[in-house]
Amino acid sequence: MKKRAFSNTLIFETGLVLFILLAAFAIRWDVLQANSFAIDSDEAIVGLMARHILQGQGVPIFYYGQHYMGSLEPLLVSLSFLVFGESNFALKLVPLVFSLVLTGLVYLVGRKIGGRWCAFLAALFFALGPSPLIVWSAKARGGFIELIVLGFVALLLTQKWFEKNRSSHFLAALIWLILGLGWWTNNQIIYFMGPIGLFMGASYLKLLWSARITVTKAFINGTLWIGAFFVGSSPFWFYNFNNDFASFSMFERASQAGVLFNLEGLATLALPILLGARVFWEKIEVFPGAIELLLLVYFPILFYLLFERRNQILDCFKLNFSSQNLPEMLLFFLFFSMGVFVVSSFGYLSQAPRYLLPLYGAIFPLAAYAIVKMAENFNFVGKMCALFLTLGVLVLNIFSTYPDNRNIPGHLIYSKDRVSDNHSELIAWLAQKDLRHIRTNYWIGYKLAFESAEQIRFIPFREPYTRRIADYQKEAILIGDENLPLVLGPAQAEIVKAALEVKGYNFKEVLLSGYVVIYSITPMYDPFSLKVFSNKMLNAISSHNSEEAAFAIDDDILTRWGSRSPQSKGMYFKILSDEPLEISAIRYHLGKWGHDYPRSLRIQAIREDGSKVELLGFEEYNRLLYYIEYRPVFTLYFKQPIKVNGLLLEQGGSHPIVDWSIAQVELFGLDQ
Repeated sequence: MKKRAFSNTLIFETGLVLFILLAAFAIRWDVLQANSFAIDSDEAIVGLMARHILQGQGVPIFYYGQHYMGSLEPLLVSLSFLVFGESNFALKLVPLVFSLVLTGLVYLVGRKIGGRWCAFLAALFFALGPSPLIVWSAKARGGFIELIVLGFVALLLTQKWFEKNRSSHFLAALIWLILGLGWWTNNQIIYFMGPIGLFMGASYLKLLWSARITVTKAFINGTLWIGAFFVGSSPFWFYNFNNDFASFSMFERASQAGVLFNLEGLATLALPILLGARVFWEKIEVFPGAIELLLLVYFPILFYLLFERRNQILDCFKLNFSSQNLPEMLLFFLFFSMGVFVVSSFGYLSQAPRYLLPLYGAIFPLAAYAIVKMAENFNFVGKMCALFLTLGVLVLNIFSTYPDNRNIPGHLIYSKDRVSDNHSELIAWLAQKDLRHIRTNYWIGYKLAFESAEQIRFIPFREPYTRRIADYQKEAILIGDENLPLVLGPAQAEIVKAALEVKGYNFKEVLLSGYVVIYSITPMYDPFSLKVFSNKMLNAISSHNSEEAAFAIDDDILTRWGSRSPQSKGMYFKILSDEPLEISAIRYHLGKWGHDYPRSLRIQAIREDGSKVELLGFEEYNRLLYYIEYRPVFTLYFKQPIKVNGLLLEQGGSHPIVDWSIAQVELFGLDQ
């Protein structure tokens, strides 16, 4: 009878686990399909890394372009590509599989702390998680989900180590080996190292204090743990020993906005987003009253959890740790992780709290534990409260994804312009035109590079300026970036077209895959058809530091006129000619003083009779600045030669510190 009962229990529990895994897969698959398996550029980087690994270019130690986040995920993706071929599906398959593994781990954590029904409820909450969890369960962004799997494997092994009365050296070494691998994969493993290190270390200190182990044995065991950690994280240390410990520069950056600001963001934005009450990247509620429901659900859970575990929590403060303290380890993990987030340089990301994703693995088992205990320990009212809390968690989870939040908008380019899901039309057109290099936004560029199997490469236009693959930049420079086609969002394209017209450039445009492609960009005149007017014909005066004004027209890019005063509205620089000149172009050089660019600028031609004609207005200059990206030189070409006796450059902006500088102004006429 006992054997049959055990068999029936095993079958029932196996069925529960399979049901939960199927539910987890179904909702994640549905969201992936709703978004057509679309990837972003950060995911494309992982795909490109995997591609390069398969091409025999070697295994990079870190995610391209940075000194942290190791290449575990690209290595795994390369295996996926080997089996399924290169595709968005094969790229997303790796984090998707790990998210299912993590669902199983959450079940095991729940089983350890509260039994079968606690495990079922914890895994169900995780399987039908809030939108951020569902979306990031299939995002190949450098190892976020894989890191959480490593962390919770280490936590479960730590609990097992306590079960074995802290006597298993193999388990201890394995725990720290996994944490070391996690350190290389993603430094967020520190969230797990805190509680594991505290519980293991403090328990050994108590053994040492009570003379149950010798100092020598404690030292040997500590050395074993540290050694295992360094073995697991060896790629990280190998890189840093050979690169001046570059990875540690990220730890030198304090919180950008301040701890109190980050703490407020954690409480009012990050946690409500993670728990399904607010929309990711937004301050709006998922539905009216979502914040109130969140408070009604999670505050009672937290208070009851602390009440239920009060004695065990007090024992932990006395350093009395045992295998029954996994709930306390999870509690410490929660508060420690949030504390690290608040004081770190990533703490300002409250509206996109991806650095808090590991919290899900603790929140849902602890919530399930409190709910199950409430149902077990109280009468009918307690059971009704437990039912309400269960439904509340599920409502917050499901409504954050459904009915209308499955389609995750693409990354913002400019204004309301976003990255398109489908680039096939654009890729086909570029191939037809035999165009392999473009200028575009980071979020478009690497996505195009991956989806075109690197037949299309790019250099970044506008923010973000991060260059992940240096070879793309080198190739583009050889071509000349001003000649490259621009792939822009419609609103962004309007500014750029206006800037090109101001510069006097001809161009063509076509609408493809939701973008405006600006191509065949050429100046009004062939530069070789222009001659520069000699500086001997010119004089210069200025509103500030006029005695050095001649340095801006001396044909020497290494000298400059500087205002010697912070930029202010009304400053001017005037160039006068001894005789009328027919100019067809103007070139403005900042030289090596790029930070001294005029914050606003107007250029007027001075006619022989003293009247002025505007060549560049303040608004036009703003568009020009956007296009040239504050480069140290720009040239304006005019459709018709303009007869002038001078130029007036007028400052329309201000800066509290920076001077206004000009390294060189050149005037050009047509070479007859």
